[in-house]
Amino acid sequence: MIALEDFATTATAAPRTPQAVWSAGITRQATPRAQAAKAAKTTTRRTQLAGRFRAASDWFSLCQGLRCIGACLKLHQGVLWVCDALSGRPLISSAGLGFDRDDLELRFGPLQPQRQAA
Repeated sequence: MIALEDFATTATAAPRTPQAVWSAGITRQATPRAQAAKAAKTTTRRTQLAGRFRAASDWFSLCQGLRCIGACLKLHQGVLWVCDALSGRPLISSAGLGFDRDDLELRFGPLQPQRQAA
């Protein structure tokens, strides 16, 4: 980008790069089409997760099925969470998918004991 002369002060003006524009606080708003695509992706992901919960016959098959779609189970403060397998970021609780932890324990047996941190 070429810096043009600032005629008010006869000094050269600072160039405006795209990075400077974005850092100035100008952000793009999500279009309705992008929002709809994100909502559809979320719905599809929840459908996949709920399908894995319904199809599982035990904790091992549930964890294996979730791992196939890039998710895993984590227990945090008594709540069973479905998390992203790579980042560990929580996606949704099992109750949010319609599967209560107590019902899952009745169906599959008790959860495995957690290892204590060293």
